[in-house]
Amino acid sequence: MFLNFLLRETRLKLKKKIRLSKNALIFDLMSNKNFSQKHIFLILVEEKINKKYTYRSYFPLMGNKKEIILILKNKKAGKISKLFKNFSFDSFLKIYKIIKLSNLKKNMKKFIGIITEGIGPPVIWSFLEFFSKINMRTQIRFIFGNTFQENFPFLKELKNFELNFPNIKIFYRLENYFAPFDFEDKIINQQQIQKFIGEPDIGKTILVNGPLKMNLKVFKILHLLGFSKESIIRF
Repeated sequence: MFLNFLLRETRLKLKKKIRLSKNALIFDLMSNKNFSQKHIFLILVEEKINKKYTYRSYFPLMGNKKEIILILKNKKAGKISKLFKNFSFDSFLKIYKIIKLSNLKKNMKKFIGIITEGIGPPVIWSFLEFFSKINMRTQIRFIFGNTFQENFPFLKELKNFELNFPNIKIFYRLENYFAPFDFEDKIINQQQIQKFIGEPDIGKTILVNGPLKMNLKVFKILHLLGFSKESIIRF
């Protein structure tokens, strides 16, 4: 299958062959431009299934200024996993969107709440790297759930973040891949969100990302708690 890594004038090329692990597909990519932690790339993988195009999103990790590590969860029966297993030096995909977190800094001086489900460890790591540098006095509450096995690859790093940055508090719920995922039922409710996020206040910004059903539920709870539309950002 012929794909191309393309970002405006920037081309990302495969630096090394795919490194496969039990739970993930790992790619080392090289760019002809420098990037920084101010950017988080949202990669939408276009796939044609039954004559319809579907899109899957992935968040790469930054290596050095010209290296990007792309980690995808490896599913035995997943169409996207099969697609990437055949990835080679003449393959490509498209980068459709870039999230520039630096543009949000002016709204995040006092308190940041992040509520998200199912986006995987790369974006969590990227967010924490970014937020830990913008303002050490900013209080950060990160709530996420994911269907990863018990050997969650970034669990140690997440715990180190909490030790090194007392202003960052992380709440997560990890489920076994084969078990029912009850993140919405156990975590996404008014009592838990109020406990993690607290009361509305000037300078509080809440970022929300997840399936449409979860987003609507979170928005409703935040509005009931008194948060304004301006203080809630969907990313």
